[in-house]
Amino acid sequence: MGISLERPKKWAEFSLGAVTAALITNSLLRLDGVADSLPSPFERPRSDMDFGVLELGVSDDLAVWSERTTRILTEHADLLHRMRSAGTKLTLFVESGSPVLRFEPSFLQALAAADVALEYSHVNT
Repeated sequence: MGISLERPKKWAEFSLGAVTAALITNSLLRLDGVADSLPSPFERPRSDMDFGVLELGVSDDLAVWSERTTRILTEHADLLHRMRSAGTKLTLFVESGSPVLRFEPSFLQALAAADVALEYSHVNT
C-alpha cells in the first residue's frame, strides 16, 4: 500500500455532478457594537440591531476572493480604524461548503493588521 500525494477533493473547489459549487457561499464583514449611523456601503440588517454588515458575496476562487476582500479592507481602512477606536469589533464571516479552506499567510496578516477576527462556518451543500 503506497501513500497518495493527490490532494483530497474536499480541500479544493468541489463539484456536484456537472455543476461546480461556489467555494465561498457567503461572506461579510460584521461590525459589532455600532451605536451611530453607518456610512455607506455598510448597513444594518434591521434598524434595531447594534451591528452592521458589508456583504462580500460568494466566489468559486479563494485567491480572487481573498484579494478582493483585502482591497475592500484597504479602501475602508481609515473608517474601520475610527470605528475600532470607538469600540467596534470587526469580524470577517466566511461560509463554505468545503470542510477545509486554506487562507494564505498574507491574507491572515492583512486581517490581523486591520484587527479583524475570522469566523468560519461549514455548511453541507
